[in-house]
Amino acid sequence: MPKKLLSRLSSLFQKDDENWVYVDFSRWNPRGEKELFETLKEAILNREVVTFDYYNAKGEYSRREAEPMQLYFRGMDWYLTAFCKKSGEIRIFKLKRLKNLVKTEERFLRKDIRDMKTMPSLEEKKDMEVSVRAEKSLGFRVYDEFDPDWIREEKETFYITFPCADEEWLYGWLLSFGPGLEVLGPKEVRSEMKRRLRLMAGQYEENI
Repeated sequence: MPKKLLSRLSSLFQKDDENWVYVDFSRWNPRGEKELFETLKEAILNREVVTFDYYNAKGEYSRREAEPMQLYFRGMDWYLTAFCKKSGEIRIFKLKRLKNLVKTEERFLRKDIRDMKTMPSLEEKKDMEVSVRAEKSLGFRVYDEFDPDWIREEKETFYITFPCADEEWLYGWLLSFGPGLEVLGPKEVRSEMKRRLRLMAGQYEENI
């Protein structure tokens, strides 16, 4: 971490010890996402407007201009909290979907986000309750990603019911658990999962 940036961080958090924070990028592409993180970190500290290409959860592309405010780590991913000039709102951008980042010479006044609700939680927008059954082998993810109050354990199986919204990210997240997780309800979520699985299976069918 550059000496200049460490000095600024020490001043910001009123800590003289430069070893107060350590970030392990071992699972990141050393020539890709690590550089992206470093560039965004400098832009945040120097209050520099950035531009980048972004692909949302639906795969839709857009070019963004934003005032970077905070790098946020949650679960297994890094996110950028920024004021998006296109939408005129504070937005959250997943770093994995952020491409062609460029720092501009334009500066901005830093906004205080300490009292802002920036990262949505699983419980927000409680449109419905989703029930799933997960195999014991998924225990590491079950306890990492679900509230203990939502989990009921029976022998070799987890039964989980959690509040959620019927949004695009939900299906990709559920599919990421693999065949060890089955959606039990509601009916419309189970049907949508079956539809997506059929489409995925069809991609691997060989034409004879």
